[in-house]
Amino acid sequence: MLLLFGFGIYTLNIQPKENFSEMVILNSNGIIGNYPSHLVPGENALIYVLVQNHEGMPMLYQIKVILNNNNTNITLYTSYNIVNNNGEWKLPIAFAINSTGTFKLEVMLYYYNLTLQRFIYTNIFNQLVVSVS
Repeated sequence: MLLLFGFGIYTLNIQPKENFSEMVILNSNGIIGNYPSHLVPGENALIYVLVQNHEGMPMLYQIKVILNNNNTNITLYTSYNIVNNNGEWKLPIAFAINSTGTFKLEVMLYYYNLTLQRFIYTNIFNQLVVSVS
């Protein structure tokens, strides 16, 4: 029995682990859900973007926050940070929208590729739909 248990532990520990990054949007209280979705023009709102690094090495990340509707596409934030392996980065995003309509707040995650010497889009994004009236 001990031999089987030892073999199971050995097998689990030698299996290659998949490396990944993740990103979530948190509300002003630092939890998932209850996001600002209805604002009046000029009202201040706050969210947090949480990035976690499970890539197996430190990563240089870039976060872009873009506000868009049918007529505009404005970059609100571009921020950079080095995140250690198994570390996290929590970035506050404060915003106000001065015109009425329905807007998307898009948050996109990039990482720096040393070989290509440029930021690469991770295909990880989140968005918040905000109605301003």
